Amino acid sequence: AIAIEIHVKRTGNLPASLEALTKPDVTRYYNVQSIRDPETEKNYAYTLINKTTYQLCAQFTLANNKKHRSSTYDKNWQHPAGNQCFNLDTLNSMAK
Repeated sequence: AIAIEIHVKRTGNLPASLEALTKPDVTRYYNVQSIRDPETEKNYAYTLINKTTYQLCAQFTLANNKKHRSSTYDKNWQHPAGNQCFNLDTLNSMAK
């Protein structure tokens, strides 16, 4: 999510795909470790919803019930076990 936010800050637009963040000419900006879900070995699901909102989905073996907020991105990452999607709006992020 942070790499997507940085991309928006640099370009003014959401990336067309997660693969766009891994191209050799832009990887120095985003430091993307992987776009693959370690649970499924498939790419994380990424869907554009509108000009500022996107959805990220991943498969989780365990639930995360902790009320913890990332220090770099104001998002509550609580989720049940199984497939979980997060709708994220770049206008409401703290990664600015």
